[in-house]
Amino acid sequence: MGLSHRNRLGRPIVGRRHGAGVADSRAIRGGAGRLPQGSATVSGPPPGEGTSNPLETDGSQRERWNMKTAIALLALFVLVSATSVAVAQDGIPSLLGKWDTESRGGLLLHGKKQGNITHWEPKQKVLKGRIDVTGQDGRFVSGTYTSARGAEKFIGMVSADGKSLYAADLDGIWDARIVDNDTLEIVYRHVKPTDTVVAIGIAKRQK
Repeated sequence: MGLSHRNRLGRPIVGRRHGAGVADSRAIRGGAGRLPQGSATVSGPPPGEGTSNPLETDGSQRERWNMKTAIALLALFVLVSATSVAVAQDGIPSLLGKWDTESRGGLLLHGKKQGNITHWEPKQKVLKGRIDVTGQDGRFVSGTYTSARGAEKFIGMVSADGKSLYAADLDGIWDARIVDNDTLEIVYRHVKPTDTVVAIGIAKRQK
């Protein structure tokens, strides 16, 4: 039953059923912070899991690409080095055979007559001869040089790059540039008590 009361100022106070206000306040306090039954909940992965960072992904891919590039360059360097060594060791030309030579130079006498094994004579400007390379073991070669005045043996070494020949005979030395498989450009010189000779010539391999 609703009864009307008056407060101290004489204003009526509307009465409520017994316990209604208490029940409402309890309902409010009990339901605070809770979702009604049947409502959906929102959840997500723990921090740091299930997320992607484009910057980190690009950085990882770039690092892997740089690693692969470095490995490829290293492999290429090793291959080129091995190839260079193989060329230096196996690219030595064969000089075996007979070579016709023609040289231009001159002789300087120290006495009355040139030495017995000197192929040049006073006032001579051109010398023709033949080189016989009869032995070759890798870079080491040996043979005989022959001209109208006689013959003398020589030994020599081919350079590591296969482009030059350095030789010595009984009284002089000669350096040759290997122009191609069948051509040598030779510089010859000697100095001894009887005479001095300097000459430059071309040698062509006989076919």
